[in-house]
Amino acid sequence: MGSRASERLPRLASLRKTPRGFVRMAVCLNCQHMAPLPVRDLVRRYGEVCPVEMALIHLRCEECQGSKVEARLVPLCEPGCRRWR
Repeated sequence: MGSRASERLPRLASLRKTPRGFVRMAVCLNCQHMAPLPVRDLVRRYGEVCPVEMALIHLRCEECQGSKVEARLVPLCEPGCRRWR
């Protein structure tokens, strides 16, 4: 139905704070390879106001060299685990 409003786009600054018990991962949509998302390097290179989608365009998968990468928030433990807080 139209493009997203520019003020509602997720920015790199929003990735800096990760909730406790989670890890930010970059996931390749071609081969499902997962690697830690280099948020600090992306912010240093593109700035805090750069949209997340724009910064992820330049990432490549280490396995298949694909350029379709998505940012995901992955829990460290299962919700029933005693370490989950």
